[in-house]
Amino acid sequence: MLNYNIKRILKARLITQPVGYLSKHGFTKPTAQRLISGKTKNITTKQLEKLCLALNCTPNDLMDWTPDNEKQLEQKPSLQQLIHSETPNELSSLVENIPLNKLNDFTKEIEEVKKRYTV
Repeated sequence: MLNYNIKRILKARLITQPVGYLSKHGFTKPTAQRLISGKTKNITTKQLEKLCLALNCTPNDLMDWTPDNEKQLEQKPSLQQLIHSETPNELSSLVENIPLNKLNDFTKEIEEVKKRYTV
């Protein structure tokens, strides 16, 4: 079954006020709440584009696929790329264990990684 999982991306992006964030990117508050709660089954292409731009992702990133059974999993390799796992660690939990005198080095390394992966 295909589902939109916007909450997973918001969490990975460390967005703590998701309704406000999506409102700033052109969604009404009720629409933002429905999108975040997963109660929206149909998203227009215009909304999909707005979400992708706001979250810097692709439509594939917004969707999760849960196979109905093991046989379906084996027979549908094209949908397997839509099986997403939760982000293992939030950045804040990574930072909390770094000694204070090493945080500057850590920040510089993150900036270098960001440069490599920023489009």
